[in-house]
Amino acid sequence: DAQAGQAYNVGEVGVGSRVPPPVGADWLTTGGDITVATGQRVLAEAGVVRYAGTLTGTVEATLIQDDAAVAPYAALRDELTAASRCYARVDGAPRTPTGTAVNQGTQTLFTGDGTSALQVFNVDFDLTGPSGAQQGIVFAGIPDGATILVNIVGANRTLNTYSGGIDDATDPLNAYRERLLWNIPDATTVNLNGTGQFQGSFLVGEQSSSTTVTLPGVNGRFFTTGSLTHTSAATGGGGQEFHAYPFNGDLPDCTTPPPVTGAVEVLKTDSETGAALPGASFQLWEETNGTPGLQTGGGDPDTSVGASCTTDAEGACSRTVETGTYYWQETAAPDGYDLPDPAVFGPLVLTEENASAGVSVTAANTRTPVPPDTGTVKLLKTDADSGRPLPGATFELW
Repeated sequence: DAQAGQAYNVGEVGVGSRVPPPVGADWLTTGGDITVATGQRVLAEAGVVRYAGTLTGTVEATLIQDDAAVAPYAALRDELTAASRCYARVDGAPRTPTGTAVNQGTQTLFTGDGTSALQVFNVDFDLTGPSGAQQGIVFAGIPDGATILVNIVGANRTLNTYSGGIDDATDPLNAYRERLLWNIPDATTVNLNGTGQFQGSFLVGEQSSSTTVTLPGVNGRFFTTGSLTHTSAATGGGGQEFHAYPFNGDLPDCTTPPPVTGAVEVLKTDSETGAALPGASFQLWEETNGTPGLQTGGGDPDTSVGASCTTDAEGACSRTVETGTYYWQETAAPDGYDLPDPAVFGPLVLTEENASAGVSVTAANTRTPVPPDTGTVKLLKTDADSGRPLPGATFELW
């Protein structure tokens, strides 16, 4: 708790962790107001404090009022929540652990399998000693270079520890710092207490959560989607710090894979010569109503896909679509050709297996019959001597 005349440093303080943000970068960004109590200060002298609302009190920094201050980060909150839940669970079930976590009273011992590149531990208890006292945090069986993911589940969680040191040589926990993530996906109340320079990054995924940090030091990146109170212990004192050491571990891939797509093509040809026919119009439909064949009308038709397509010089129409069952419907024949009956070609079934090659169907058209040219063939019957016309003669034309 800052007393009158005290300051809260942002970005750097004293020696600190020696991993400050770049000079002149945004060191503090808010989507609302900044309020600093009378007689107290926020110090970010070499950085920018960017805020969307109003500023009350003393802030020593380059100040920028920006209504869109948090726009670049607007999506981050939901992304962090999704990642936190994904790290903890797969299809609703707890992520398979590779080791065990046992609260032994004076310490919680995390024992890995000794081989996995990602060491996963699931914890459903507070990391505290008897009656909530401080305890040690110890890892064993962690191979060199492994990432450690600790999923701490439950509605309310407390960590109270003396583990972690200012000097990396003073506590084995420090060695895991840049590959250790404490993931808290569910808790609405989180308390991080004790006297240790605690090690590892934190991710608090519940957006309605409230996290209170009284540890002298948290050494790693700290992400919360809820609220944060950074304060001294009830017994007094100060100097609590976040040291933003990077996280360099390899966590589970929680990105949603893009849908599998491929080409669905129709080739328009002359039924006799096989020559490509440009100028035919087609509409692509997807099978969506569960009834075999193409239905374009009625109360439950299949689904048209995109705009009409006209065959090019190669006689082709093509659309890139997700896997499924499709039909091409010819809506206009090329000049000089009849529209086939039926004018539907398919089904074309695009699967994950054939999507890279795509699927195709050939639609042949027949030329429209050309009516023959006509004229009159006339015979005049006459008398051979006089040349006068002779009626009554019968002729057959061949």
